[in-house]
Amino acid sequence: MNRQILETPFSSDQIKQRSGSFGKVLDYVEGHTVIQRLNDAFDGHWSLEIISHDLMDDEVVVQGKLSA
Repeated sequence: MNRQILETPFSSDQIKQRSGSFGKVLDYVEGHTVIQRLNDAFDGHWSLEIISHDLMDDEVVVQGKLSA
């Protein structure tokens, strides 16, 4: 595991924005960017188990367990 890779802040061009509820603007990082970060840090030896998910209006909230 390369902890330094995990602790490196995402660059401003990797942080996207979208409209949220009540006129708020939400910052997020795209899934493929997070996957690449995990692949780099763990040499591809990681997995994600989805524990639960809930539908909330037009969003899906997921609880997961990351193992490496």
